[in-house]
Order: sequence, then structure tokens, then C-alpha cells
Amino acid sequence: MLIERENFISSEHMKIIDDNVLGSEFPWYYSPFSTSNNFPFMAHVMMKRGEESSKSFASPHWYPFFEKILYRFCDDNNLEVNKILRAGLNLTHNCDSIYRNGDPHVDYTFDHFQVIMYLNEFDNGETLIFNEKYGENGLDKSIYSALNMGDNFNVKDIITPSKGKVVCFDGTNFHAGRWCKVSQRRVVCVFCFI
Repeated sequence: MLIERENFISSEHMKIIDDNVLGSEFPWYYSPFSTSNNFPFMAHVMMKRGEESSKSFASPHWYPFFEKILYRFCDDNNLEVNKILRAGLNLTHNCDSIYRNGDPHVDYTFDHFQVIMYLNEFDNGETLIFNEKYGENGLDKSIYSALNMGDNFNVKDIITPSKGKVVCFDGTNFHAGRWCKVSQRRVVCVFCFI
């Protein structure tokens, strides 16, 4: 299952994102570890993993803003949201010329949906979705090294990013992001839900 909607984020919401999230005063926080310590990135956690039941949000202003976009997307595509598991904004740069992309991974080891909202323009930076799923054919780790992925992983879908695009896919498929060009940034919003 893959749902892709070009220009889904409204122009009014994109203006708010441009002026704030993509602005010079937005609070990004350095994370030395993403899927592995090979790929540090900048993050803005909106809802931490495990805090969904308490409704204690790390970003009480931005969470409702992006949650509205998520629910509109799900309503338009007949997807039911029973529980949001996590939400965050990620900013990555070109990490390393040795690796074309980050580690293949799943965010959770049980059935869930993954939504990615692309918030800016950049070159390259595709999202790879692999045929391989967590728990199938001995794939019982949630993260695999990008260096060794060629031996085990086959690309099922390549999502070409564009500003305002929103996609949803089966979160049990391993996936990874490719790097944008050097001197650019790749800014996305990620939700996981069941």
C-alpha cells in the first residue's frame, strides 16, 4: 500500500511552514543518533514515543498544526487513525558520499502506518520503500546497516519528494531516506499511527 498526494498541504499551511518551520528561528535540536550513529540529524520532536497515552507533547504548538494536516489526509484517503504513536520534524543534510541513503529501518516492529510530509524543495532525497518487511524471512531487527543493505534489500517504491506532498505507506516495510544535495536541507514531518 502506497498513497501519494502531490501538493496536499494547503498554500495557507505552507506559508506558515515557510515563515516558521523553515525560518531561521525555529528550534531544531541536534541528535547524534538517528537509525544509527552514522547519521546525525536535527529534530523537533512533537510527540515522543510512548507519550501518546498521556497526551504530553514535546511541542504543544506545532503538534496540533501538523495533526490537522494528518487527519485531513487520512479522511481524504479513507484511513482510520486509532492511535498516533509518534510525531516529529526531521532536518537532514547530505551525510556521507559513501552511503546514498540512511539505514533501512522500521519505526515500530508491529503493524502501523507511516506518513511523511515533505516541507521544502530540495534535490534528490527520495524515500525508498523496500519489499522486505519486518518479521519476514528472518528480518527481525528493526534497523539494518546502509553499508550492507545491498545484500538483503530490494527497492519496492521510490518516492520522489516535492514540497507539499504527503505520502502514507505500510510501516512494516523497511524504508530509508536518500540524501539531498550538498548544501541543501531535507525537511519532513513524520507521523506513525495505528
